[in-house]
Amino acid sequence: MDNIREYKSWRNRYDEIVKLKNRTKRLPSLKPSAAGTNQYVLASWLARQRKNKRSGILSKRQIKLLESIGVVWNPTKENKSRWEEQLQKLIEFRKNHPDRWPSKDAKGRRERTIAFWCHNNRMWYQGKLREVGEYPKYRKNKLDKVGFLWFPDARNKRWQKKHEELKRYRQKNPNRWPPVSMYPLYKWLFKQKIRYRGGILQKDRIEVLNKLGVEWNSSEGHPVTAKAKEKQKRE
Repeated sequence: MDNIREYKSWRNRYDEIVKLKNRTKRLPSLKPSAAGTNQYVLASWLARQRKNKRSGILSKRQIKLLESIGVVWNPTKENKSRWEEQLQKLIEFRKNHPDRWPSKDAKGRRERTIAFWCHNNRMWYQGKLREVGEYPKYRKNKLDKVGFLWFPDARNKRWQKKHEELKRYRQKNPNRWPPVSMYPLYKWLFKQKIRYRGGILQKDRIEVLNKLGVEWNSSEGHPVTAKAKEKQKRE
């Protein structure tokens, strides 16, 4: 009786997947973006079936049924290829837009797709998708090489705001740098140089500041210099 009940439960899940595939023309996958949906539940069930097959638990009938709807028992290579393809799209985007990252609110579908891919990788890395398991180290290493932001937060937004402020100033004053009278921006620029000299300024930030012509070894923005200049003005 228990075996019959278990098989009925198994068959109900299988039938759900068949209906889903007939509707979407594809099997459910453990995409982080699908977390919390019925498709994600079905994908988790499918992952367990692959594990059960490796353990020799699945019957020949169950294996035959799953293979009849196109189940691949070792999809790792296929997933890796798709991931590498999206990585290349991100690298290409960053080359064309070194001053920003893809936005989920972008008008273009291509940019939105890359943005959601980035979001999914962050969610997985941050441990918010326990069903998927631990984030692969080789993926983290590859994304680190392109200066990927794993925790984009308010600090990053503030940095972007200052960068835009400096960019606007340089567009209006191509032969000058922010004066002491613009002390917050003046001081921010100096901090970037200190981080650069210490080897802790992110690669992507170095690239966008290089485009503005930042001279990393100059003393522009030095707080002490600024105070001295202010004192000279008062005298």
